[in-house]
Amino acid sequence: MVGIPANQLTKINIMAKLFNKIRKKLISEKSSKSRSANYLKYAIGEIVLVVIGILIALSINNWNESRKDGKIETKALMALQLEFTESLNKINQLINRKIKQENKGREYAKILASDTLTIKEKVAADAPGTHRGILGAQNPVLKSLMNTGYFSKIKNDSLKAILNNWLNSVETYLVNEIQYENAVIKSLDFIEDKYYRSVVNPGKYNESWPGSFRPKTLEAKNVDLEAKFVTSIKYYNINANIVLRLYIQLISLNRLKEENIEILKLINYELSIENNQ
Repeated sequence: MVGIPANQLTKINIMAKLFNKIRKKLISEKSSKSRSANYLKYAIGEIVLVVIGILIALSINNWNESRKDGKIETKALMALQLEFTESLNKINQLINRKIKQENKGREYAKILASDTLTIKEKVAADAPGTHRGILGAQNPVLKSLMNTGYFSKIKNDSLKAILNNWLNSVETYLVNEIQYENAVIKSLDFIEDKYYRSVVNPGKYNESWPGSFRPKTLEAKNVDLEAKFVTSIKYYNINANIVLRLYIQLISLNRLKEENIEILKLINYELSIENNQ
């Protein structure tokens, strides 16, 4: 009985002593008149003791299983806490990047639609970056818990419900990522044969972008080439669609952020209960 709470051991000992006293008293009675009744009482007492022993054993087993489940739940919650803290940081970074891209896209759309700017000024304007910006690896801890069955050890039903829905929310966002990527591909396909693109500068192959260059002989040609399409309806609509896809992405990302925050609140609450026990 190692690990059984002291109060439970005390109750078990008291019950065992009580029934032993009753049994001894019944055995010590020598009246022939009541001998049959005493044997019956003795037999009943033995049965009661066996039943109580079984119930106590079941109680101890259930307590041990509950304690094991509690440890599994705590480890699962701690792993989920780390995972969703990291995912919230990624979502915040992605939101900031997408907002900057959207703002630049809106500014560029205003330049393309301007009646006061010359074609040369529109050509000279920098088109917004179309970096995809992906959410990255999605919830290996949560998926592992679901696949192994440990997910059922989480007691909080509200937490389990929102975790179940989380993967669907991520999938919805990933569809928006694909739609944005398709809009970018359309833009690249459109300009593929319209003008000479830049070539990336030599770099150190790290996250610092080294910039790009275009030979001077091509710079002069590009002015005339770009002038032919920067005022076209198709080019304007392609860029407007990219802004639209960014906006839809941001709607989905903000929903993910809200769910992520709620998940962390529920996880932190459950862990605080565990720590106080």
